[in-house]
Amino acid sequence: MSKIFGGLLRLRTGKEFCFRFAFVLLALSAAFALFLISVRAESYDVDTGFRPAEDGFSFLNYGESGCRDPLCIRTFPIVNLGVAEMERLFGRSVCANRDAEEACRLSGLAESWMREANRAMNNGHCEGLSIMAARFFNRTLDPARFGNRSPNQLQLVGNERLQREIAFWYATQLLTETIVVEESPVDLLRSLILEMRENPNEVIQLGIYRRDLQSGHTVSAYAIKDMGDGIFRVMVYDSNHPALERFLTINAKTNSWQYLGSALPTDKAAIYSGEGSFNPIRRIALTEKEADFHCDFCPGTRGESGSSVRIVTNGKISIFAADDEGKKTGTDWKNGEKFSELPGVQLRRILGTNSVTFPRDKRYHFWLNSPQDHNWQRFNMSLTGSGSILSLTNVLESYEYPTLTYQPSDPGRDIAYESYDVFLTAAALPEISYTVANEPIEARITLKPELIGDPPTIPNLNISILHDPAQGTIGLEIYLAGDSAQFGQADFSLRFHGTIELFSPDRSLVFSTDTLPRPIEAKADGSVRLNYFDWLETDTLTVEVAPDKLSEDWTIEVGADGLPNLTAEPDDV
Repeated sequence: MSKIFGGLLRLRTGKEFCFRFAFVLLALSAAFALFLISVRAESYDVDTGFRPAEDGFSFLNYGESGCRDPLCIRTFPIVNLGVAEMERLFGRSVCANRDAEEACRLSGLAESWMREANRAMNNGHCEGLSIMAARFFNRTLDPARFGNRSPNQLQLVGNERLQREIAFWYATQLLTETIVVEESPVDLLRSLILEMRENPNEVIQLGIYRRDLQSGHTVSAYAIKDMGDGIFRVMVYDSNHPALERFLTINAKTNSWQYLGSALPTDKAAIYSGEGSFNPIRRIALTEKEADFHCDFCPGTRGESGSSVRIVTNGKISIFAADDEGKKTGTDWKNGEKFSELPGVQLRRILGTNSVTFPRDKRYHFWLNSPQDHNWQRFNMSLTGSGSILSLTNVLESYEYPTLTYQPSDPGRDIAYESYDVFLTAAALPEISYTVANEPIEARITLKPELIGDPPTIPNLNISILHDPAQGTIGLEIYLAGDSAQFGQADFSLRFHGTIELFSPDRSLVFSTDTLPRPIEAKADGSVRLNYFDWLETDTLTVEVAPDKLSEDWTIEVGADGLPNLTAEPDDV
């Protein structure tokens, strides 16, 4: 029996926590790095034959800009997903003209999804780089398509085709979270050994996180070395350190792992580690990412809301869910207790993000926070369902009140609207981008609230984002949160800045609030509503504004030229 399997038979957990860890600095000369590679290559116990210096990229991992030098002092702009990549991912379902033979024009929903995906790549393209290097190695992708037969000779600067391909493979991680496998370090080691021996041409992607979950990174496992005494080195290609052989350490005695790394090469290196079921490494088999990808935001027929909604936020933010009956799913931030009581509610983690998918069957409350440090940080989140994408920026973590409450339409209770209620304070007013598709029309509101009033006197608030697909109505409502009603009628309002866009197969309209002589403002119990079906039928968009429950309503009529005509105005306008 081989040494490595003999070591596997001796695996036991213990109290001793012994790590042996070494790493090679990026500043090493290429000649010395190649010398280390040649020495190590002779003694791997399990080996696919992949070598970073030959089979990886020579350039560094990058975010919103590429690096022209190892210290990333000089940079160049990056091109990410475009129309062609979106059509590759999802087919013609993302095209506004999907039934035509002409070139694809992205729908508003597809544009919203693409914009969020491209923004996520500002934190690094490691997933795309790792997958492409692996596909070059197993010959399912030809590097010659991108400028050279050798992957390590490919240039990123000025190579838009390569940049878009990297972005394409990065984006697949946003669509494959259901195939991510989490295992204890010892179980992962066993799986890697078996997979590498059965499929020696397959390099395996590993998603790793720091213990505080603030930073995630993808590396590619290609060989394993049994160091004795229960210590194993998993050799990895790390796009932050091109051409260098690095390793992740697994201690079989303590069932633990560790790695010195960072999300981007310009970030300060930190220890990534875990043990047992705490902070496990995520394993993704490359072959699983070659299937067709499901478009969860693509719409159904008119009036259908789809079966589920998916919330995505960054990996630092934990998600805890509860229903009106007190059933829970997730980790309670108050005591660390874990629950899994809500059928159909699934929490998942992929590289750099947390997500929850829940059915559109009843009201759910979600707390999004970071109990590890409780620093009242702000974050972005998106909510995707069939026919809709809601993006919120500058959301403040919440503990006392739910950050978000979802309410489905319920004809039996005379609730016509599907709604998302978002908790906010004077210190953090989230920008709202809400896109809905309801054939044959799409509507998108992009509004940023501005507080009018004295912040210390403003109570906690909720803003409810409403949609009635049967009637074609979108609305915003403002009300006091929880026990804030004790403030009574506080002297404040929210003024909304932004755009309203409407699209149909034969025409479109873009209306900006900047064209108004009077701003759109609403106080507690105030609302803003529009009906996109009426626009389709009359060529005029009507926006109804109710400043509060006591004030007189007023309306804005916007013609085909995008210019408003105020009607039903109060006397003081």
